Amino acid sequence: MKKILMSSVVLTVFSISMIVFQFSCKKEATAQPTNTLTKEQILVAKTWKVAQLHHVISDTYSTYTNGGVNTTGINYDNSRYTFNSDGTGTHIDPSGNSHTMTWQFTTSDKRTLQITLDNGSSNIWEMLQIADNYLNGSSQITISGDSNNIETFQLIQIP
Repeated sequence: MKKILMSSVVLTVFSISMIVFQFSCKKEATAQPTNTLTKEQILVAKTWKVAQLHHVISDTYSTYTNGGVNTTGINYDNSRYTFNSDGTGTHIDPSGNSHTMTWQFTTSDKRTLQITLDNGSSNIWEMLQIADNYLNGSSQITISGDSNNIETFQLIQIP
């Protein structure tokens, strides 16, 4: 009987010790930071440059990667986009020429963006994904009246 009583006491003390240990080791809940920036806020936060793009023009595939492979025949290293919160901005083309531009989302889900340059040319970026420090999209390109060309791209923010 003494053995059973002693076993019960040991088991009870062990159980209480485990409960106390678990409560004492419980981590305090900390709020996880969440990115609550809107797509517009991310877009206007910094200047953007081309990280990579892919073309299919006249049935020919080409690619550009910043600091890497370039089979497009165009050097996109200088190309930049700056978006202002008032719907204006600046585009520096691959040749280094600066153009003023206007921009606007054309769908409520903000997956389509229209950019119009000061020379009247307009470009529509579709399947847009804007998050953190990157922007992915695609655009139909018309060259010499042929609109069966496509470009997909990723832009990244310049720190």
